[in-house]
Amino acid sequence: MPAPVVMTITAGTLAVGPEGGPLVQYDCQVVSAAVNPTPNMQTQKATFCAGETQVPGATGWELVVNVLQDWSADATSFCWFSIDNDAQVVEWEVALQGGLTAPADAPVTMHGQAYCVPFPFGGDAGTPLEATQTWPIIGKPVQGPSTVTLAARAPASSSAV
Repeated sequence: MPAPVVMTITAGTLAVGPEGGPLVQYDCQVVSAAVNPTPNMQTQKATFCAGETQVPGATGWELVVNVLQDWSADATSFCWFSIDNDAQVVEWEVALQGGLTAPADAPVTMHGQAYCVPFPFGGDAGTPLEATQTWPIIGKPVQGPSTVTLAARAPASSSAV
């Protein structure tokens, strides 16, 4: 019996860009990024011999991102990127790094395309502003790094407005 694999995220990257690229990394704004499956259940009507039931269809996928809001005038702002690309197809790549991956400490990466949805603006007074948004993924996420060109790294800014 194989030993359990336990992964604790110690570092990661999130890169996004317009369809066809280039991708820009927003690592210092990202609090969390997850690729979540969303079940697609279909209702099968009752028949004379069986009651109504649910049958699975192809699973949908979504990219859920929580960020520190960065509503600056900076052209590399992730929040402004989300508004500028509202409802557009964007490229994305998430790489997670943590202990006990194979080979040791190699990032585990997924990429694909999604529809961009703008991040919320504002929040509670006296606390760092965060925002969470869900981007519907087109098709299935792909294992491994993206082949889309990576642009210059976004400035390392951890300050929220």
